[in-house]
Amino acid sequence: MTDMQTVQLSLKIDHDYELWFGKYAKQTLGQIALRDYCYFDWLKTKCESIKENPTSLLDKLKLGDSGNGQNPLYRLCQSKNALDTLNGLKVLLNSYKITERCKEIGCQNSATRVSIYGTVQFGYSVSPAYVYCNKHSPSADEPSKIRLVPIKHDSLLYFGRHFYRGVKTDTRQIQEVLNELAGFKGKITKQNAKSFFQGLEARLFEMPSLDSRAQAI
Repeated sequence: MTDMQTVQLSLKIDHDYELWFGKYAKQTLGQIALRDYCYFDWLKTKCESIKENPTSLLDKLKLGDSGNGQNPLYRLCQSKNALDTLNGLKVLLNSYKITERCKEIGCQNSATRVSIYGTVQFGYSVSPAYVYCNKHSPSADEPSKIRLVPIKHDSLLYFGRHFYRGVKTDTRQIQEVLNELAGFKGKITKQNAKSFFQGLEARLFEMPSLDSRAQAI
């Protein structure tokens, strides 16, 4: 069995699974991942922490002295369906391939990084028009203002933790560009999110046609 086949078997995504608490109540986990990936990742990380250390001091405090499991996060992490969905969506949002080519003149390589330009003080700008391969980067009068990050949604976490904190409008702008590069279009409705992730999964595991494989031989 190939690595891709192993990953495919491990993806058990419930595209209709909805959160029932917090600011994103009544939204599916797919909608949340597309709208606020940092919060989505926090949910996943927190659930894994509670699952692995259910008797830790921090979790006891969150669960209450009785530890009766009424805390929403504790209940969420008890659902294998939810954990499988969180894991599966994260895999898809960090494994997609884009069709855009590097913007360096004459380069035919596929783009793997997107350019984020700006500073903490004045904010950042990002566009799907500024994507580059691993060998090239954009020219600028002030190269120190350029951040080149991988075209995958985990870059949102790296950007927030290592470059600066806060400024939700910048993070939202970067999220929208990454969503677009991944192929998402339209409003973040339940159906649009479901169709998008089903499409990502199909693209990730699509096999070459018999004709193309025959030509390769």
